[in-house]
Amino acid sequence: MTSENQIRLLILDMTAIGSKTATGQVKLNLLRAWPSESILQIASPSRETLSLVQHTMDGGFTETTESEPFILEAINAFAPDIILYRPLANTPVLHEFAMSVIGAHDGPLAVWIMDDWLSRLQAEDKDSFDILDQDLRSLLERSDVRLSISQAMSNAFATRYGFSFQPFANGVDPAFWRQPKLHKDGPVVVRYAGSLALDMNASSVKNVAQSIQELAEDGHDICFGINTPPWSEKKAVAGFDAFGATKIDFKIRGFRDYVKWLCAADILLVASNFDQASLQYIRYSMANKMPECFASGAAILVHGPRGIATIDYIAETGVAKVVDTPCVGRLKSALVDLSKASARQELANAARQRAFENHSLLPLAQGLKTLLENTCRQAPQPEFNFYIFPDCAQASEKMKTPENAREALKQNVLGGLIYDDPVAVMAAALQRGRQPQEALILWEKQAKTYLAFYNEVPEKIHVFERSKPENAQVFFQNLSIPNELAVSLSSVDPYLYKRCSSEFEKNVMARDLLAKLRSAQETSLKKIIDAKVETRRAAKLLRVRLDNIYKSKSWRITKPFRKIRRIIFQRGKQRK
Repeated sequence: MTSENQIRLLILDMTAIGSKTATGQVKLNLLRAWPSESILQIASPSRETLSLVQHTMDGGFTETTESEPFILEAINAFAPDIILYRPLANTPVLHEFAMSVIGAHDGPLAVWIMDDWLSRLQAEDKDSFDILDQDLRSLLERSDVRLSISQAMSNAFATRYGFSFQPFANGVDPAFWRQPKLHKDGPVVVRYAGSLALDMNASSVKNVAQSIQELAEDGHDICFGINTPPWSEKKAVAGFDAFGATKIDFKIRGFRDYVKWLCAADILLVASNFDQASLQYIRYSMANKMPECFASGAAILVHGPRGIATIDYIAETGVAKVVDTPCVGRLKSALVDLSKASARQELANAARQRAFENHSLLPLAQGLKTLLENTCRQAPQPEFNFYIFPDCAQASEKMKTPENAREALKQNVLGGLIYDDPVAVMAAALQRGRQPQEALILWEKQAKTYLAFYNEVPEKIHVFERSKPENAQVFFQNLSIPNELAVSLSSVDPYLYKRCSSEFEKNVMARDLLAKLRSAQETSLKKIIDAKVETRRAAKLLRVRLDNIYKSKSWRITKPFRKIRRIIFQRGKQRK
């Protein structure tokens, strides 16, 4: 980390942060909480070139094409603490470079996937798929953090790859979307903003254009405007000339101009194709412009099949008119319904509320920053802690070695031994890109040392697993609980934990040590519970004896307690 304690982030991604591409904008938005001077990116403006993306004095970024040696020098000078890589199929030079840089990097790694491009590659190029699938799986295994673009993708990839993924998608800054739109009856302007691609949305956008054309020819005052970037596929753009009510422009708008253009619409379109190839590619993706459409104040028209994350999400929120079949007739009916200002206003208000409550950029960006920063912290190491507990006193500072505690235990005190779950230790090491077997060897060494110490004075030492503080509570009940007990390795990736469990079971020595520790823990709990039962029994017996003394008239029984008896009876008379 830097001397200012600011973590340095190296991004390896085809599109430059802050570029006009969807992924360039989503990085700019979601990394807005990160100081730009602590970000360095290696991009790939073409399949065969690399570029350096650096911050500018005004807080922005600039991209320059550079040679690989120059870029490596820049990376070494930057000294990144963490790498964020977004792998893709169509960036061979960047991918080879990224794999090399990551291989030489000892720090944490985050991998971000925004489309299911591997499924598309599997259908198109099996040989390339086999290579990249293997690379991706090795990256995911090496990664400390795995990011997706939607909850649907996280769920699907967890099943496919055996690792958990955390979803992060684009959002909106409410400061740019302050003025709510007041809808009025009259001419209806429908708009779509974004790329047009044959394997994503072009067919469904054409369905809408055809529907609007037919409505216009029938006398409805309606038109369709499409703003798409110059790099949209020519084949996807072709064919719209047949629709006179549709106008396409290829203007790259600045953000404020883009916001005005969206807010001027009466209806905004979110579209996905219905064909299998498109479904396979974008089924888990979340449309980058969806939150902006929500915030615009326009009514949202959705045209696409269920089973795509974006379509499912919008349909479930109930903030849009959804046409989930490729039927021009249904589209025309939906557009006629939305021609009523009251219908548009109701949907628009609900969508704006959804945007600001669920897709606000500030908490999203801060959440990503916190996640990456926490990842840079030192990975949990296997640690056995020992505490001395004088009667009804605060626990001692933890003692790292039995030698420190051996002398203290000669006094009339008890000791508390806290150990880590070895499978969680292995999973935590794997999560940080370390070898789980190395972590287990260290755990075994400490376990042997402390078990030998426990066997010297088992009656004076209570043993508990750190991830089960509820057991330790039985022992520490009236004492100050050590802070370390609140830190648990049980929060490691559950998929890694399951994977390490099978590896742990193969290690006979480690299993035997864990069995002995758990047996000692059961003994500790039994001793404590038995002691409590005995204390209650003795207290009950004492109460019975005292009651008998109080009630007895026998001089033989009461003589030893004559003074106490007189005091008791005297107080009783006073109360009467």
